[in-house]
Amino acid sequence: MATACYALVLLFEVRAITQGPETYANFLGWLKTPASLILHAFALLFVLFHTVTWFNLAPKALALSLGKRRVPAVAIAVLHYAAWIVVSTAIVWFLLRAE
Repeated sequence: MATACYALVLLFEVRAITQGPETYANFLGWLKTPASLILHAFALLFVLFHTVTWFNLAPKALALSLGKRRVPAVAIAVLHYAAWIVVSTAIVWFLLRAE
């Protein structure tokens, strides 16, 4: 539900962009309102919750074997979390470097 609400916000942003600079400026102003900040915080919490629950479920959904031995569940979960940290760090680095 939270992701669907956030998808609507992105669709409204695209609509505002297509309607010109004044409409987009109004949309950006709305993004600074307390209601918008609460919506974004709510969406972030639910996306983080979904991520953590998926990473904890991944070892049950992903059965990996090396030869005849099965990869331990904790190794699969740790690798997911490590990849999440690496990708997030790369995105933050890229965004901060662009400024």
